[in-house]
Amino acid sequence: MIDIEPLLRPCGWYQRQPVPLRAAIVREGRVVSLDAGQTAYLEGDAHTGLWIVLEGSMRLSMSAGQDRSALFATAQPGALFGRSRVGGADARIVTAVAGEPSRALQLSDRAMERIAADQPLMWRALADALHNQLDGVIAALGQMLLLRAPARIAARLLALAQPDPEGGPPLVPLSQPDLAEMCGLSRKTVNGHLDRLDRAGLIERCYATIFIHDVAGLRHIVEAEGA
Repeated sequence: MIDIEPLLRPCGWYQRQPVPLRAAIVREGRVVSLDAGQTAYLEGDAHTGLWIVLEGSMRLSMSAGQDRSALFATAQPGALFGRSRVGGADARIVTAVAGEPSRALQLSDRAMERIAADQPLMWRALADALHNQLDGVIAALGQMLLLRAPARIAARLLALAQPDPEGGPPLVPLSQPDLAEMCGLSRKTVNGHLDRLDRAGLIERCYATIFIHDVAGLRHIVEAEGA
């Protein structure tokens, strides 16, 4: 049996909970291992609950018409996503697929009900989780509607940045095609703007990863758009 406590440290939602509630979440949660491309759940799935990425990454997409789907987020280690019928939600509205071999902690509706029997703060934690996700969706929608391409790309890179485990600059583990899809732009448009950011020394592109060398510079691009 693996010790998942160290793997939960990057999850801000988990770390904000009282110690007894954290212990109950670990006890009642179920660790799920997924192969690359394996589905965690499908849009319309009636079985709801929360997921926390422990290792790897998850790709979250929504239906965009017949036989089409659109990537709108990637969940990296520490990310929490999902919804719950206990919180008043209906069936799943997104599809979650492992982007690489991954592990996640699954907290089902039934598990949350068991936890809440002894830890009523579970319901407040659930509301916090759902509100944080809503805030993220609204922020992304605002970027899509209000920001032009350069600022939209910069804002998305800042939102997706995470620490480099080897101590280097912040990085975004995302391919350029995925970034283009998440920004609602063509690959050619995104590639051109990334090339300019790279030549200006703000970022560095590597295979399926973008390193951010100048966080302040990217913020300036976003702030200038809103000025």
